[in-house]
Amino acid sequence: MTPEFNPATGECQIDAREKYLRKHGRTILPAVCARTPPRVPTPFGQHQVEWDTYPQLHAPRFNIGYAPRLSQNYAKQSITVTKQRASNPFIYTKDESLDTRFWNQFHMEFYTSVCLHPKNPHIAPMHAIDWDHMASMEMTVCDSVIEACEAFGLREIMAFQYNWNIEVIAQFHASFYFSASASTIHWTTGGIHFAVDYVTFSRLLGLGSKDLERDQIHNEL
Repeated sequence: MTPEFNPATGECQIDAREKYLRKHGRTILPAVCARTPPRVPTPFGQHQVEWDTYPQLHAPRFNIGYAPRLSQNYAKQSITVTKQRASNPFIYTKDESLDTRFWNQFHMEFYTSVCLHPKNPHIAPMHAIDWDHMASMEMTVCDSVIEACEAFGLREIMAFQYNWNIEVIAQFHASFYFSASASTIHWTTGGIHFAVDYVTFSRLLGLGSKDLERDQIHNEL
């Protein structure tokens, strides 16, 4: 990604549109999500394939000419992390001295000390529920689970099935910021700032206005 300022001259080398996108995030165009789909898209598509090269967890690489700063360990530091997440990091210019994947020092240190845990990254593999298989077992306990999930409106979202990449998820966890005033989720992937508002995110998952009347199972991020 092109640095905002030329390191040799100190002059701005990106236009106004790019500066706006870096501050506010790249979003989904309104025309892309015109209406809530009738249900969550659960099956795998043909475009979901495994490539020979893909993003992988790895330690930060520092840019030549910059001296690494003293790092902080955020493992088991929930209060400190909560304070860091409370402020919007994207109102500040991206720190070009860091690994290009990260926006600021906190993002890189959280990734290193929490996501890049030795031999045990803190990202648990999640699997979709095969409801047809559960129903075919003809067991009382399975029938009860299916009935309960249907009552709470969770059946379709629990069957949501899509390939994921641990490195991309780790970058999301490291950079996540929720703007309560705008109800918008912000994050970076490969050092690029993205954003999605809560309504659009919900609609992409097949959730509409009628779902607002359901019982809340979690009321904070």
